[in-house]
Amino acid sequence: MAGGVLRRTRWNGRQRGDCVFTLIDEEAEKAAQPLPVPAVDLSETLDRPHRLVHATRKALGRSQKVTDTRGKPAVIPLYLSCPLADRALRIMHAPFTEAERRGYTVETQSDLQRGETVHTVAIVIRCRAFPLALTERTTKVPHEPTPQERRQQERNPWTRLPKYDEELNGRLTLGAPSGSWYQHSYSYSDSARWTLESRLGHLLQDLERLAAEADRREREKELREAEQRRRWYAAVARGSRAADRAAQGDDSYRANPGLLPDSPREQARRRSRRTRRTGWNGLRRTRCNSTP
Repeated sequence: MAGGVLRRTRWNGRQRGDCVFTLIDEEAEKAAQPLPVPAVDLSETLDRPHRLVHATRKALGRSQKVTDTRGKPAVIPLYLSCPLADRALRIMHAPFTEAERRGYTVETQSDLQRGETVHTVAIVIRCRAFPLALTERTTKVPHEPTPQERRQQERNPWTRLPKYDEELNGRLTLGAPSGSWYQHSYSYSDSARWTLESRLGHLLQDLERLAAEADRREREKELREAEQRRRWYAAVARGSRAADRAAQGDDSYRANPGLLPDSPREQARRRSRRTRRTGWNGLRRTRCNSTP
């Protein structure tokens, strides 16, 4: 206890040199730590799924290997192996319901990109849409030639076969779809340290942070434009007053025309003449001083 403040001693160990102990203010250290990220509850079963989750479940189809709903409108775009479909739907249900609980909206969008229709689902925060896509990560594995490729290579020895194949590895990734404006802004996936379910709160926090930064940039832009308009109108008003005085035959302007504001071209000419005059006078003084 020092000065009424509770402190504790910290020692980070020593590799070389003197041993250093540090007094830490526990209250200040706790106050400086960021607030914990609110967790997003994940349902074990989908008794009352979100409307988009319900529509996606109907659109899954009967494929036994890969679930791909990226080309279907009004559903969640998924690309993953079939055994992970149920987990993927539960993951998408959690942020959608939490976003709507916080007052945001969830909607599907269809855009035309490079001549193709792209369907996405987005969380809209204050009129700003953040698209989301859930996919399964892949791993490079050596390519195994198929019987057809072997026969083709026997007929044509110059045929080049791929060295590697992309194989689904069971790890899910949720974030901005590739090719979107926010492609590298927010994305979370399964890893050795955590699961995707535990990062859903961080994902919503990132979306709220991006929306707040966009609002701040928009306000700053509006302030800059307002200041430019104010300066423009002030300059127009000054020019209008000067023109009115000149038109009314103000004696001061007739006696001294130099009081009228110069145009930018006339100001540049005057600076050029002043520069040449200064340079010539300086050269003349230099010659005079050097004369014996």
